[in-house]
Amino acid sequence: MDETNLISKGIRVTKISILTLVTLSSLMIIVGFLSGSVALKGSGVDTLGDALGSVIVLIGLRVLLKPPDERFQYGYYKVETLVSMIGAIILSLIGIWIFYVSVLAFFSPKELGYPAATLALSAVSSASFFLLAIYKAKTAREIGSLSLKTDALASVTSGMAASIVFVSLAFSYLGIYHADALAGMIMALLTLAMSYTAIRESSLILLDVCTCTDLRGRIKEIARNVPGVKEVREVLLRKSGPFLLGEMHIRVDGRLSVEKADQIADEVERLVRKKIPALKRLTIEIEPAKNKR
Repeated sequence: MDETNLISKGIRVTKISILTLVTLSSLMIIVGFLSGSVALKGSGVDTLGDALGSVIVLIGLRVLLKPPDERFQYGYYKVETLVSMIGAIILSLIGIWIFYVSVLAFFSPKELGYPAATLALSAVSSASFFLLAIYKAKTAREIGSLSLKTDALASVTSGMAASIVFVSLAFSYLGIYHADALAGMIMALLTLAMSYTAIRESSLILLDVCTCTDLRGRIKEIARNVPGVKEVREVLLRKSGPFLLGEMHIRVDGRLSVEKADQIADEVERLVRKKIPALKRLTIEIEPAKNKR
């Protein structure tokens, strides 16, 4: 599957995510206000934040389809990582707000209403979030999208939160009214933990950190097996959005013609990019090997 088709698949998944999340968040906020459940309202606001995050992911994926131009000569791929960081920051702010509201509710607990509706909605929401997370995570792996991966993590968090809300509501209807506020606090802490992970990963990528030792070793092995390559001196990799950009230094027989050396380099690039589809660009520097007398 080529780059355009991969990104288009990510866009389709993100649109489904937005529609699902907006529907669930609307229902949870409405039922949360009717029942008086701070945990359900918090879960609804958290879900609305997830929907906003999915909108940002959608924008980022659409930007990836833009070709390089005079300003962005290496393409717009890092916009996807930047978008992922913005989404994670928004998620962390929502987590702080939910925690604050839950603390207030803890000190003024009250009886909740509409038990059947709240329990049913929290159960359906939990199942929907986990299914959505699996769908998004699978697609994120296929297209190598960090922002979609972050979005999948957000759905996991929402699924866990909805499960906690379900349990807390059950306890609240049994007379343990503090359970609702405690569930809101736990949900907020889960949101903050997932946000921290996403912000950290995005920051490392924007700083060109690539902890991909195994992948570098694989690239070296592919290059060494190409006829004419005497030595692979160095392989440098960095992530740019869902793709990898690389540089490689190889040594060939110093007696070869420039044309033959270029053919060897072309063959190395062809094989590496064939076996590692995420590699968008590989720049190969050729050096003459010293001939032993």
